[in-house]
Amino acid sequence: TRVQNFSMDPSGPGGNWAAADIAFYNNIVGDRKKTARFADPGNLDYRLQSDSPLAGKAIGGGNPGAFFRQDGRIFYVSPSGVDSSSGTSERLAFRTLSKACGVLRAGDTLYVSEGVYQEPLAVRSSGNPGNPIMLRAFGRKKAVVPSVLLEGSNITVQGFTVSGSGQDAVSVRGDNVSLERCAVYGNRGAGVRASSARNLSVTACTIAENLAGICLEGDSAGAIVRDNIFADNAEGS
Repeated sequence: TRVQNFSMDPSGPGGNWAAADIAFYNNIVGDRKKTARFADPGNLDYRLQSDSPLAGKAIGGGNPGAFFRQDGRIFYVSPSGVDSSSGTSERLAFRTLSKACGVLRAGDTLYVSEGVYQEPLAVRSSGNPGNPIMLRAFGRKKAVVPSVLLEGSNITVQGFTVSGSGQDAVSVRGDNVSLERCAVYGNRGAGVRASSARNLSVTACTIAENLAGICLEGDSAGAIVRDNIFADNAEGS
C-alpha cells in the first residue's frame, strides 16, 4: 500500500489510526493473511474461521476485513477430524460427512478437505433462494466421494470427484440445485440423475465412463446443462 504526500502511522495500513486527511481502520494487510485463517482462499472465501486470531478484533467488535458481520456459518470435514468437535474451522473439523451434512441449514458452507471418503455426500436440508447451502472441495483440492444425494433445494455443489458408485453417482431430488466443476466418472449408474428436480444447473463438469451421462426424469423442467464434457458413457447422455 502506497500513500503519497501523506504521513502514515508506524503501524501502517494494517493498524487502526487517523491523521488529518486520511484514516485506516479494520484492514487485514500483508503477511497477516498467513495467520488470519481465512475460510478458504482457494475458493476466494475470505471470511474468517471461528478460531482465527483476528476474529472479533475489529473496532466495534466484529471482524476486520471485508466481513465485519459474517453471513452464514462455515463448517469443515476432514479425514483427520473428530465428530465431537464444533466443525467450525480446519483445526476443529468433523470427521464424517454424515455429521457435517446433518448440521447444515440455509446459508451455510461446508468445506470438504482433500481425501477419499467412503460415505455418500447426502444433504436433506434446504437453502433459500439467494441463500443456498454451499458444498465445496476445500482449496479446490481432490475430495473424492462415492456418491452425492441432494434431497433438499437451493444447494450448490462445487469441485468434487464422484467415482466408484454401484448406482447413480449424483442423485438430485430438490429444486434449484447447481453442480459446478465436478468430475463424475466410473459409476455403474447415471453420472447425474434428476428426479422431478426443477431448475437443475450442471456447469463445467466432466461426466465420463458411467452407465449414462445425465438423466432428467419426471418434472425436471428448467434444467440448464452447459460447458460440460460428456464422454464414453455407455448409454450416451
